[in-house]
Order: sequence, then C-alpha cells, then structure tokens
Amino acid sequence: MPKIAKYAFDNGRKLIYALLFVSIMLLSAPAYAYDVLVGGQSLGIVLKSEGAVVVGFTPVKLSDGTEVYPAKEAGVKLEDKLLAINGRPVSYNQEVADLVNELAADGEAIELTLKRDAQEMQLEVEPKLCADTGTYRLGLYIRDANAGIGTLTFYDPNTGNYAALGHQIDEAGSAGKNGYGRVLAADVQYVESSRDGQPGEKVGVFDETHLNGTILKNCELGIYGKLEQQPENSLYPEPLPVAKADEVKPGPATIVTVLEGEELAEFAVEIERVMTQKHTADKGMVIKVTDERLLAAAGGIVQGMSGSPIIQDGKLVGAVTHVFVNDGASGYGCFAEWMLDETLSL
Repeated sequence: MPKIAKYAFDNGRKLIYALLFVSIMLLSAPAYAYDVLVGGQSLGIVLKSEGAVVVGFTPVKLSDGTEVYPAKEAGVKLEDKLLAINGRPVSYNQEVADLVNELAADGEAIELTLKRDAQEMQLEVEPKLCADTGTYRLGLYIRDANAGIGTLTFYDPNTGNYAALGHQIDEAGSAGKNGYGRVLAADVQYVESSRDGQPGEKVGVFDETHLNGTILKNCELGIYGKLEQQPENSLYPEPLPVAKADEVKPGPATIVTVLEGEELAEFAVEIERVMTQKHTADKGMVIKVTDERLLAAAGGIVQGMSGSPIIQDGKLVGAVTHVFVNDGASGYGCFAEWMLDETLSL
C-alpha cells in the first residue's frame, strides 16, 4: 500500500497551519434535532484531477533477468502528466496499473496521452511482463495528484452521507470543487510530534478494504460524499445529536481521533473561545489540548487530525480544523452545525 503523501499549506497570515491540503453555501439549520454517528477514523483522501504525474522510473525485470524501462525508453519524462491510455482517461495510480495490465494482455503496444509543458502528445509504449509480479508494467512511478490523510467527522446513517476535514482541500489543478474524488480507510503508521514552529503530522497508508466512498463536494467546510458502508465506532456506537452553533460554550470537551493503526481514542480538550458567526466558516472556536496522553504522543494537534470530532455535553459540537504554528497544543475548530448543513445539501 502506498505511503500517504504529506501536504502543508499556509493561509498567508502565518498564524495557523492547515491540517491537510485544504462555495460558501448559506443554508438554514434543521429546525429539529438531528443525530449522526460520530467519526474519528482516519481517511485516505484522493481528489481526482487531470491526469496522474510521473515522478520516477523503475525497472521491469524480464524472465531472463534483464531489466528494462519501457516508458522511459519510449520518451516519457519526469513530471509528464499522464492523461489517458488508449483514449481512456486516468487519474489514479491504481487505475494506470490496472488498465496497462488489461490492455497489454492483447500483445499490442498502448498509446499514452501525455501533457508536457502545457502541450499534449501521444507516445506508443510496449508494456513488459514483469517476472516478479506477473503483471504487465510500464516501469513508472505515478503520483496521484492530490492525496493525503484526514479524519472523518461524522456519518449520517439516514442518508449514507459523510462529512470530513472541516476545511477545504487546496486542489490546485484538480478537476473541480464539486467532487471527483474518493475516500478510503487509512492505517496510521506513526505520528511526528508537533513542536513550536513546526506542526507534526500523521503518516499512514491507504487501506482499500473498507470505508470506501466518493467525494461529491469540496468546500470551505471540508469534503462530503457517500460511504459504501457504515463505519464502526467502538467509543460512540450510537448516534449523537448535532449541537447548534449557539449551544457551544467555553469549557471542557473531548476529541476523537486515531494515533496508531485504526484504533479510535478520545482525548480531553478545552474550548477556550467561541466565535459568534452569522455564516459558515472554518474557524468557529479555539481549542486547547489538555490531555497529557495526546500531548506526550503527538505534542498536541497534528496534520491529519483535521476533521476530528469535538464533543461537549453529549453532543457533536464541531471538528478540529487548524493548529497554531507557535503553539501545537492549540488550534481552531469549526461548528458541526455548518458541516451538517453541507451534508444535508448533497
């Protein structure tokens, strides 16, 4: 399974650090209590974009031990963007591998449509059968253009919709703000701790066996879509009500997130300040980690924790969105009410 890419973005004020990559829609909240399943699970997030980027070459070992580089020898270069194979559009690493293996079984060369320096071109390449894997390969390292790790905020069992991240993914060059992507489970391998001036991060790998879903919306308050199956949460197996923004108050709260593997854990935080908001925004409250376990393990809030649900008085009140650069224990959260509005508008 591939290592999930690391991304960091500065909003220009140098006060905060987005926890992932990072349309405003004004909607009225439901006039009734609405219950959702609390998240906290780590998600692998891939935004579909125009093509997949060539980031390296790898030898294909033949049955006689010879090593060849089919794509490189055909003229493919680093940073070429692979748009299509035999006219069929591709965006993901796995798409490329599967399609090459399928088409090469006919014994014919395949046509790659590439973009290089804003110019499109076609190259013919003859994939080779790899003795090690038993599959036809081009000898390329392909990077999904926008991939990262984040956290599921909640799942609506009534609709199958989910909400995650709490802030927008900065998708420069991707296909558009309304969708065209997927989510899947992520297994956290380790956590690099936050230190003053340098936010830490979760590092993990994709797990395609569960939590698969679509990305139908990428907006200021995160990503939204549908999951193929209901996620499990051993800490909160039953739905919780979503708090209205004016119900959130300064005081003790907790967040749910993953620090190792796929194991959910709950940690104490303090909501230090609540902003009055008349419209949706991704910074509705200031939180501070007070749990010594999380401070010891991660130094506070880290990248990849974006979307971690915030719970207060038995209600889902928000999601972690940003960490302060000069204080890794503190950061921003957005209101769960605004995220629910986005989910219900799908």
